[in-house]
Amino acid sequence: MAAHDDWIIEGNYSGTLSHRIQQADVIIWLKISRPRAIFRVVSRSLKTRLAGHNRSDMASNFNEKFDQEYWDFMKFIWRFPKNNEPRIAKLIEAEGKSDCVTIVKTQKDKAKIMSLYS
Repeated sequence: MAAHDDWIIEGNYSGTLSHRIQQADVIIWLKISRPRAIFRVVSRSLKTRLAGHNRSDMASNFNEKFDQEYWDFMKFIWRFPKNNEPRIAKLIEAEGKSDCVTIVKTQKDKAKIMSLYS
């Protein structure tokens, strides 16, 4: 990442978050409502299961199951705003990057951002 001028990272990789925030020129923060996030994850899981194939973003031998690990992931999503967002906001503020943040909450917000970077 540091060796390139342009890069995009998606995801909540907490181990490298501070470093990524330091280097970021733009931070797009997706703040999707918890019910919508849960709905999308479950929908994606059901669609791929019913279609009989794996998700394209996963390893070919990945076999998603509706087990305890899946339930734990649902709990992580539900608790994310309370358990993770305050820490992320503090990191952004501590790095002086608050002015770099664009918050995306809706499809309209997403379309607007996509038009800027397409």
